[in-house]
Amino acid sequence: MSDTTLKDGFNAFLTEEKITEVMEEVSDALSQTLGPYGSTTIIQSANLQHKISKDGYTVLTHLFYKDDLKRSIIEYIKKMSFNLVNKVGDGSTSSVITAAELMKVLRSFIKEQELPPSEVVNALEEMSHILQEDIKASSVKIDLETEKGRKDLYNINFISTNGDKKISELITEIYTKIGKMGAIQLESGKGDESSYVIKKGIELGRGMIDPSFANKRSDTKLTAEYNNARVIMTDGY
Repeated sequence: MSDTTLKDGFNAFLTEEKITEVMEEVSDALSQTLGPYGSTTIIQSANLQHKISKDGYTVLTHLFYKDDLKRSIIEYIKKMSFNLVNKVGDGSTSSVITAAELMKVLRSFIKEQELPPSEVVNALEEMSHILQEDIKASSVKIDLETEKGRKDLYNINFISTNGDKKISELITEIYTKIGKMGAIQLESGKGDESSYVIKKGIELGRGMIDPSFANKRSDTKLTAEYNNARVIMTDGY
């Protein structure tokens, strides 16, 4: 066996060990916030600024490693967690904790059964499709026109807001009025009480700028000038 092969094998082992180490450390940090009765975390930034949060995703985004390899690993975890939050809206904490435990079990299983990792990856991929179908089959449609539907939505909000009754009631009330196709835009209020305003149409906080519309160029900027310009607007796409 050549020195290069030994070195590559050692690097792969070291990477796997560090991935496991980071997953366990991140899981331990996030597990404190899990569920409606999880603990509140005080986060200290590099410049000694403090932030209080009970949201697992917020805690995750503030975790940092000086080690280059560990920093790369946690940035990858943050990216996957962001994609989950962006698509689903919740569940980033439980998914990271589950992934860490699953990785620990799989490492032991692969070692005992002497399986190539590729077979395990393929099996997990197949299982993910089965689980997705099972989740779809067991999903329950929420009808906001009924009392039961509104109660179901409230229960979801209650878990997502970590047991905040007022915010849960407010979100339920908003979606009951705007429907599931409506969108909520959060803004910082001036008072102590949370409130909302329902608006129809689209409100843009700034102009829509796209360099592809420019038809004049100078040394310092691009500009767009049109004569008798017409704008087409539609309520569909």
